[in-house]
Amino acid sequence: MSSSALETGVECYVSDNGEQPLYSKMDEACLVVHNSDALNSIELYGQSKECYKCTFWHYATLPPNGSASLIVNTTYPTLLSTKHLHTRLYGFEAHFKESASYLLTLNSSGYSISLTHNSDGPYHPLLYALLFYFMLLMVYLLASLLQSRMDSSSDDTETAPILRASRTSVNDISEPGPGNDQSSSSFNPATFAPATSTEAENALADTSVKQRSGKLLSLDVFRGFTIALMIFVNYGGGNYYFFQHAPWNGLTVADLVFPWFVWIMGVSMMFSFKAQFRREVTRQAIVWKIIKRSVILFSLGLVINGISNSNLTTFRIPGVLQRLGGCYLFVGIMEVLLFEAPELASAEYWGGWYMFRDLVQPWLQWSITIGLASIQAVITYVLPVPGCGRGYLGPGGLHNYGMYSNCTGGAAGYIDRLIFTSNHIYRSSTARKIYQNSVSHDPEGLLGYLTSILLLEMGVAAGRILITYDDHKNRVFRLLTWAVTSGIVGGVLCEFKKEDGIVPVNKNLWSLSYVLITASFAFILFSAFYTIIDWHKKWGGNPFCFAGYNSILLYVGHELMMGIFPFGWTPVGPYHGTYLLLALWGASLWMFIAYVCHRKQFYVSI
Repeated sequence: MSSSALETGVECYVSDNGEQPLYSKMDEACLVVHNSDALNSIELYGQSKECYKCTFWHYATLPPNGSASLIVNTTYPTLLSTKHLHTRLYGFEAHFKESASYLLTLNSSGYSISLTHNSDGPYHPLLYALLFYFMLLMVYLLASLLQSRMDSSSDDTETAPILRASRTSVNDISEPGPGNDQSSSSFNPATFAPATSTEAENALADTSVKQRSGKLLSLDVFRGFTIALMIFVNYGGGNYYFFQHAPWNGLTVADLVFPWFVWIMGVSMMFSFKAQFRREVTRQAIVWKIIKRSVILFSLGLVINGISNSNLTTFRIPGVLQRLGGCYLFVGIMEVLLFEAPELASAEYWGGWYMFRDLVQPWLQWSITIGLASIQAVITYVLPVPGCGRGYLGPGGLHNYGMYSNCTGGAAGYIDRLIFTSNHIYRSSTARKIYQNSVSHDPEGLLGYLTSILLLEMGVAAGRILITYDDHKNRVFRLLTWAVTSGIVGGVLCEFKKEDGIVPVNKNLWSLSYVLITASFAFILFSAFYTIIDWHKKWGGNPFCFAGYNSILLYVGHELMMGIFPFGWTPVGPYHGTYLLLALWGASLWMFIAYVCHRKQFYVSI
């Protein structure tokens, strides 16, 4: 029994009794289809539910009492439809279970689906991994408790070592991008945090967040958590769909990482600039440092692109670090030239606006930023794309029943292909597997810079809150107000749905709703870290703080070494467990490297 397979092009063979599949692959199941109608043939059509407004594929034509075996994808629900003599009979939806076998019985009036062979399910490896890391945590806590009790000479017997991350010279006010001028530090692809910096301590000396080491530890922890998540995702995340980028519209865990780096860069920027102005560094000197670091960021991005392709005729120009460098350059110079120390904003000067001085004082910066985001929206919906028309045109390929098959990315894709040509942008697309599009599209293209600048400025707003107000409760309230506001506005723009909203949530285009919603998550998560770590001091940030101190080393290092054993390998067998082991090993190994570097007081900055 054979027929064209669903989505994979691989035939599914079954035993004579039709129960035990002889073919099994990750994210796939075996489906035996039987037409129980003794008189009429039935045509079966189907499509992944994730493929929005796509034409259905013809899967099989079943003669009376005929059967066929198919491979079905289990990542997303499958939409199925039946016809007789090209007249539609009925349609239905099914979400199949990985590595299982099903019997689908059809006739002219209805259908039935039965599970003929079960499987353990794809999520057991995740459960085992969680249990393993939980046991490690318990062992570490127990060892730390025993050590603290045995060490009677310790000055801090009331706090277990796991609750402390002692780094006597790590600053809490790191600069975005390459690092700050205070010394060596950590990088998070969006925020290079300085490593040793007494200036950072001075910058926050008049606030209530000063730690024993004089740093805003929650920012280092947020940075470290994000870089650890990025490494895990870049190693494949166990090939689970929620640890991979959304095919087009929508939001997954992987889609949060890059925006968080951009946001953290903005927070760090405020602390760095305040520290430098306190030391009476001239604006011109700061601008030159910003230019230098932006060039280094952009160059590092090109180096990383060259790892996978060094052919100059097809060399990719855009990239993650390139986007960070460009946004850092623009926002950094704008903020330096317009920066005013919060202490200069007296109550007498601002009057009734004093309690909103963190919003009113940078009115010009916000005017410029909102203007740029508006330009992005106007270009997206007004620029005529040759052969495609205007507006949001989607991923191309099968989308919208193939009407705009060569219009991937709309105006954003058109501008990138016009300026860089198709040879020098991302050659594939996250949408290709679902929508079968053939046009190149770069998720780090030029038009996305305009909304990325908005996201960076929202991070700056968070940093401005921290350097302007001294009270913990006031800070957290303002941060959460930003979270709620940006989340609601983003939800309204996408109409609180995945498809067909005014501005869909789309990482590939860095749409306005995507930027606002990911910023909302950043405000929420940072507020949580800040409350637990810097306000109530219930956690010292281990182990994420170590990654936050040295994030540039981890980011560049894992990109360079990913394909080299023992940093990476080819998983054995088509199983989520083997892929998850690789991702967890890669992330854990680099976290351990960050810890060793911290113990050796070795920090990399730019």
